[in-house]
Amino acid sequence: MDQATPHTVQSLTSDLRALDVGAGDVLLLHSSNRSLGFVAGGIEAVVRALLAALGPDGTLVVPTHTPHNTDPAGWQHPPVPESWWSVIREQTPGFDPSRTPSRWMGAVPEVLRAWPGADFEATGAATVGRVGDATARLMPQPALVDFATTWMATHSSSPPGDTGHGNSL
Repeated sequence: MDQATPHTVQSLTSDLRALDVGAGDVLLLHSSNRSLGFVAGGIEAVVRALLAALGPDGTLVVPTHTPHNTDPAGWQHPPVPESWWSVIREQTPGFDPSRTPSRWMGAVPEVLRAWPGADFEATGAATVGRVGDATARLMPQPALVDFATTWMATHSSSPPGDTGHGNSL
């Protein structure tokens, strides 16, 4: 490990501010926990640092993706046999932001999903979670979800479902 000291809420907040993340910003985050190294307090500390850098007027937005809540006929990563489709359709619960886990997006979206004040919007498999002041203004905009999905698809060098890709915070 090339890290002299563990990251903390304070050090991460300082690093985010050095990257020009500021109070009142709306930050669309796609992160890699492995890229961070050791963080005292784990992913909760990362979320606390993000929210501290954004301040009470800022908003944190994370893609949460729930592809398992889509029609299995369109699944490609991995595809499932057609003989399974009816069972999957009948047995898959509907999207519930308090219970439906995200897939392939890492720990930050999962922690944010349970964060006080978090809100979610679902557009098919492309769900997005938000915490912060701009949440009410962002909720009715499916274009944000489409943008996040398209951006991640074009900027990832790994196949969908590979949680080890090199995108970083």
